[in-house]
Amino acid sequence: MQSLNGQVAVVTGGNSGIGKATARLFARQKAQVIITGRRKDVLDNAVEEIGYGAIGIEGDVSDLDHHKKLATEIKDRFGGLDIYVSNAGVIHLSSTEQVTPEDFDLQFDVNARGTFFGVQTLLPLMRDEGRIILISSLAGTVRIK
Repeated sequence: MQSLNGQVAVVTGGNSGIGKATARLFARQKAQVIITGRRKDVLDNAVEEIGYGAIGIEGDVSDLDHHKKLATEIKDRFGGLDIYVSNAGVIHLSSTEQVTPEDFDLQFDVNARGTFFGVQTLLPLMRDEGRIILISSLAGTVRIK
């Protein structure tokens, strides 16, 4: 992997799992890493674990104001963005007949709406040769009986 020295990278859901591992890798490559997550305590712990000057911004990707706040923070502090990793996601596995409207709305709001509006909001901050990475899950291939 080439050095990411001086590049600004945002990883949503960077407080655990694939997101945290990605943020840690970017930070080791000398990128300025900003992670987001919904739970402040978990976010703060992840920032400490990632190290390298990582920054945590609490928020929920299903909340469109979160994207605006994130964009403002990035523009004010760094002037732009080089890498956006849309990683935040939720899943409640259940059979079709057990899915409630609330379950559906939560998953759609985070996984689809949050991804789309995150890209839409942060795209104007992307520098030339910037990268947008959308993470998905194999969970959609799991069969529930």
